[in-house]
Amino acid sequence: MAEDGGRTIPTWIFSLRPLTGYVGTLTDFAGRPIQFLRKRVVPLLLGGIFGFVFDLAAIVRRPFVAISTSLDATGGALENAVSVTIRPTEWFVGMVIDLLVAVSAPFGWFQPFVLVALSLAVMYAAFVVVSRLLRAILDAIPGLSGVETFLWG
Repeated sequence: MAEDGGRTIPTWIFSLRPLTGYVGTLTDFAGRPIQFLRKRVVPLLLGGIFGFVFDLAAIVRRPFVAISTSLDATGGALENAVSVTIRPTEWFVGMVIDLLVAVSAPFGWFQPFVLVALSLAVMYAAFVVVSRLLRAILDAIPGLSGVETFLWG
């Protein structure tokens, strides 16, 4: 027995101290049952609903992520292929321009006119070579030989 201000309290009462949280919960439920349920049950229900909706959205999103990932991979491969083709082409065009400038340099005041004339001649020659190469490629492929015939007769 313990004394509290002249009163005698049984010692087993102190072992009930851990139950004070439960007593508070029971008194909250007894005092305001609707509010108690709103505080306890509604978040649980909303959490379940939102969890289901987000899981469903993740399932719907998966195919789009797969498509996006494959397009990213394809874009990277295409970028590599284009850069492998463009870098030597840029280098070759730069070499041709440097050659044309070097060839037209001795003409002094007339260099811009000679440079334009040489550039036009080189572009015409490149157009002829590329068009003949395209015709040969189109003629060599069975399905595209009709396109070659349509374009060039």
